[in-house]
Amino acid sequence: MQTKDREVDFDVETAIRVCRSAGYYEHAVFLADKHDQHDSYLKTQLEDLHNYKKALEYIGRLEFEEVSFVSLHPVFLMIKELFKGLQLRSQ
Repeated sequence: MQTKDREVDFDVETAIRVCRSAGYYEHAVFLADKHDQHDSYLKTQLEDLHNYKKALEYIGRLEFEEVSFVSLHPVFLMIKELFKGLQLRSQ
């Protein structure tokens, strides 16, 4: 994070956790995106903001190695279940 005159050091994971617990979800998403905290980004988008489209767009921007990690993550499994439910409704 930068101030007008200098850069400020802080623990990104703690900052994201504090933002989420205080209801500052957009701030948490910003920090997670900026600092490549994929897990935190997806959890905030899915669990707090319920923004499945942005979560999928984010996954689409990741490199192959990062997607492999995400595909094993429980949040990704939630997205898969969501799609299954949508498919069943459209039939």
